[in-house]
Amino acid sequence: MDYFQLLRLNKEPFSNSPDPAFFYPSKQHAGCLQKLEIAIRLKRGLNVIIGDVGTGKTTLCRHIVRRFSDDSNVQMYLVLDPGFKNSQEFLTEIARLFGLISDDEKIDEWAIKERIKKYLYSEGVDNKKIIAIIIDEGQKIPYFCLELLREFLNYETNEYKLLQIIIFAQQEFKAIINQHANFSDRINICHELGPLGFFDTIRKIKFRLNKASEGRSTPNIFTWPAFWAVYRATGGYPRKILHLCHLVLLALIIQNNTHANYFLVRSCIKRDTSGRYYRSNLIKTFFLACCMCLLLGWGFQQILPENIKQSAFQIYHKLFHASEEVKDYPDMSHSSKEEKINEKIHQHQSSIEEQKNNSEEQKNNSPIILGKIKCLRHESLQDLIRLFYGTFNPWYLRYLKMVNPHIKDTMSIERGQTVHFPGVPVTSSLHKASNRKDLWWIEMAQFKHIHEAYTYFINYPDDAPDILILPYWNKKEGLTFSVLYAIPFQKYADAAKFIDQFPQFLSQTCRIRKEWENETTFFSKKVSDLCY
Repeated sequence: MDYFQLLRLNKEPFSNSPDPAFFYPSKQHAGCLQKLEIAIRLKRGLNVIIGDVGTGKTTLCRHIVRRFSDDSNVQMYLVLDPGFKNSQEFLTEIARLFGLISDDEKIDEWAIKERIKKYLYSEGVDNKKIIAIIIDEGQKIPYFCLELLREFLNYETNEYKLLQIIIFAQQEFKAIINQHANFSDRINICHELGPLGFFDTIRKIKFRLNKASEGRSTPNIFTWPAFWAVYRATGGYPRKILHLCHLVLLALIIQNNTHANYFLVRSCIKRDTSGRYYRSNLIKTFFLACCMCLLLGWGFQQILPENIKQSAFQIYHKLFHASEEVKDYPDMSHSSKEEKINEKIHQHQSSIEEQKNNSEEQKNNSPIILGKIKCLRHESLQDLIRLFYGTFNPWYLRYLKMVNPHIKDTMSIERGQTVHFPGVPVTSSLHKASNRKDLWWIEMAQFKHIHEAYTYFINYPDDAPDILILPYWNKKEGLTFSVLYAIPFQKYADAAKFIDQFPQFLSQTCRIRKEWENETTFFSKKVSDLCY
C-alpha cells in the first residue's frame, strides 16, 4: 500500500493473515517444524500441536504445507474447520479432498470408508506416496470424528502408517485427549507452543520489517524501550504483537513520523478498547527500566559475574567437605563441631587464596562451573543430572542442591527457572576409553555454552536417534559441550553408513571422531559406561 512508502516499506509487515513468507522461525517454532517433518517423512501417524490463541498455530500450519508443496511424493490436504455435524459429512469431506467422489454424488458411510481405504493402500503402498491431512482448529473436532481418525490410523503396513494426521488445536483439546485414551495412546508427537520471549519478540518484529522492505535497507522504526513496551503489553503472543505493531505503524503514518518510542506504543495501547493488552503502571515500568539500566551497566564487566559464581561455588564446596569431615566425630558437641567446621573452612580458604595468586595456573585448570541453563520445560534435578553428568547418584544431587539453594523441590523445576551446574570431573579411565582406537563416535553438534547444548537437546526430534551430551575441557578447546550419538561404532565405515540414514538437516552437521586432546577433563560418565 502506498502509505507504507513513508516508512520505506514495500508491503504491510504486520498483516494478521497467516502468510508463510512472513513466518519467523523462533526456536520453539523451528523445533516443532523439524519434529513434524521427521514424523511425516517417517510416516509415524498422529501428531498434535497445542497452543493458546495467537501463538502461531495457523501460520505454522500454512508453513508446513508450503514446505512440502514442491515434494511430489507428499500429498497434503488441509481441513480448516472440523466442526462437522455427523460422520457422513466428515467422511464426505475427506473423500472430496482425496478426489474420490464428486460434489453431487451420494453414497453411504461404508462405501466412502472403502474408497478411502483403497485409495490409501494404492497411493501409500503401490505408489509410495505420503498422504497427510492437516486439521486446523482441532478443538472443534467432535467425538465421532476422533473415532474415524482412529480408524484411519489402523490402515498401516508392518512398517508405517498409511495416513499422516497433524492436528493444530487450542488448549481445550487437552481435555478432549484425556477423555479418550484409545485416541491419545496413538499420538506420536504432542508439542505445546507458548508465547515468545523478549528477545524473540524483537527478532520477530525486525524479521517482518526486513521482509516488508526487501530491496531496501531495513528501517529502524522501534526503539528499545518501544520493544519492551510491546513485549510487556502483548506477553509475547505473536498475534497480539502483530496487531499492536500495526497500530503503531498507523500512528506513525498519521503523525508523519518514522520512529516509535515507548510513549507512542503506550498511547496505542490506551486507545485500544479490546482489552487484549496488559496495561502496566507507568511509574512501576520506569522504575524497572532504571533497574535494567543499572544491571546492564554492572554487567558490562563480563568477568565479574563469573568470578562471583565461582567464588560462591568454592564456598559451597568447602562447606560441603567440612561438614562431611566432622560427621566422623559423632560424639563431638555442637559447639565443637562448629569450631571444627570453621577450622576446615579456613584451611580450604587458604588453599584457594594460593591458587588465585598464580593466574597462569588458574587459567590451565579445568572449570569448576559448567554454566547455567534456563529450563525450557518442566524438569527434575534428577533428570538434568543424568543429562549432563551421564549418571545419577546422591552425591551429585547434594552438590547441585548446594549451588542451587533457590530450588526447593528437586522433582519439580518450573519452566523458566535457572539451574547452575558445577564442574565435577570423572576419573581418568574415561579419557582412555574415549580414545580407544576401535571406537568411533558420531558428533551431531558442538557448543561452547551449556544452555546451547540443552536447547539443542530439547528441540531434538523425539523420533531421531538417541543422543547424549558430553561436557569436557582441555587447554586447546576450552570448555566444550559435545552432542554425540548415544552408541559408538567399532568401524569408521559403520558410523559413516549410519550418518547416511539421517535426515539432511541432521547429517550436514555431523562428523565422526575417535579421540580427544591429551589431558582432556571429562564431566560425564556416560561415555565411560558405554565403553566398558
